[in-house]
Amino acid sequence: MPIPKTKYILWMCEFSARHMRELGRKPDCTAEDIADKAESIDQAASWMYNALAYFKERGFYHSFDEVEDPQEGQHIYIRRKGSVNGYIYRSGEWVDVGGFDTYS
Repeated sequence: MPIPKTKYILWMCEFSARHMRELGRKPDCTAEDIADKAESIDQAASWMYNALAYFKERGFYHSFDEVEDPQEGQHIYIRRKGSVNGYIYRSGEWVDVGGFDTYS
C-alpha cells in the first residue's frame, strides 16, 4: 500500500527521486513515484538518507573521508546500511553523538 502523499512526505521523496534520475535508473522519476513504491514512511526516509549521503547534502555522508576541511563543532551524519549515526567534530576528532536504525 502506498504511503500518504503529504507535503512533507513528497518533499522527503524528492531527494530519492533526484537520486534515481542522477543514477539514470529512472530518468523521469518523481516524488510521487517514490511515494507509490515505498512500503512505509520508514522505507521512504531510509531512501532519503541514501540520497542525501550520495549528494553529500544536509550533513549526510557515507564516510568521514568525504568531509572536506572539518570545522570545530561541525555536526554530520554517517549513513551506513541500516543506520544513521551522528558525529560532532571536537578537538580534531569525530565524536559519536548517537544514531538510530533505519529500514535498510
